[in-house]
Amino acid sequence: MMLLAGACIAFALLVVAAFYVAREEAAPKTGSPATSAPGGLPHVDVNLGIGNQEPTPAPDFRIEDFAGRKVSLDDFRGKPLVLNFWASWCAPCRNEMPAFDALHSRLSGQVGFLGIATQDREAAAAAFAEEIGVGYPLAFDAGDEVGAAYGLFGMPSTYFIDAEGQVVEARFGELSSAELTEIITTLFPDVKAEK
Repeated sequence: MMLLAGACIAFALLVVAAFYVAREEAAPKTGSPATSAPGGLPHVDVNLGIGNQEPTPAPDFRIEDFAGRKVSLDDFRGKPLVLNFWASWCAPCRNEMPAFDALHSRLSGQVGFLGIATQDREAAAAAFAEEIGVGYPLAFDAGDEVGAAYGLFGMPSTYFIDAEGQVVEARFGELSSAELTEIITTLFPDVKAEK
């Protein structure tokens, strides 16, 4: 009887160990170089330990904004970029956009801002963009390829990209004006966010 109980415990420990090994092998490696995502775009591996993000090349893209202009990551080279993914159905996206717009105006060109609608219908996203009326460009991710390349975790998702095109921070969820200001001025100390 004792031998049977010992065998059962040993088997249970073996199953638990196998589970943890399999989970570790299946888990994405954070902070690693970009890998390939659907559509052939590289994929950003994000370190969810905020502040510990290993700089990773930001996947480039070329999409059309709602004003009909082509926009790409290269358009923002030379200054930091706040890249925000949103959707018309996302209440936290609606809540944070006025703070993004106010900070965009306050920073007067020191930092680029771009909002990309993804996981959405184009007509709904266009109506939302017109209604919200921000001063920075908003674009639509047809086919959700740009969102996939950035490895979206949830909505809204915001990526902070340095002047050399490296993702240096990523945040998931709604950001307040104070949080957004703190992140930008901490990551990019040359940026002056006067009130």
